[in-house]
Amino acid sequence: MNSASSRASSDGRSHYSRSHDGIVEPTAAPKMLHSSFSVPQPPELAPEAIAQVLAFQSRLAAATPAELSNILQAFIQTLYQTQFIFRFDWPQWIFEAQAITQQPERIAELDLLTLRQLMTVYVRTHQFDDGYLPQCREGGQLNSILLRLAQLASP
Repeated sequence: MNSASSRASSDGRSHYSRSHDGIVEPTAAPKMLHSSFSVPQPPELAPEAIAQVLAFQSRLAAATPAELSNILQAFIQTLYQTQFIFRFDWPQWIFEAQAITQQPERIAELDLLTLRQLMTVYVRTHQFDDGYLPQCREGGQLNSILLRLAQLASP
């Protein structure tokens, strides 16, 4: 094999091709998409899944400090089981989540995708700081998210 045909880029793929007459020619390197951040399309949510998430609204609001940890664990489990939270590069979106958290009135205007992104950031942050979701509950963000979800879910 010709040394040119074995040259590879940093991504490990060759950027050379062999033409029909056997001549090795360079091809364009793949474009890197680091300039903008996009969220992959999350799984669809069934109405039953939304109802399961909304069932926690009154439980979270009425929880005593002694009950809160168990209710939050069940809430997180439901968010995962229903696929309300989903896999995306959430650390890239954390600054937007922080801006929304600092202006919780913005939650009332969010669409379903953004609510799901925000909740994903909250839950993933809670994995590193187990006081984060209780703070979001006390600050009203969790209730605001669930209120907005209920608005979006109603016909």
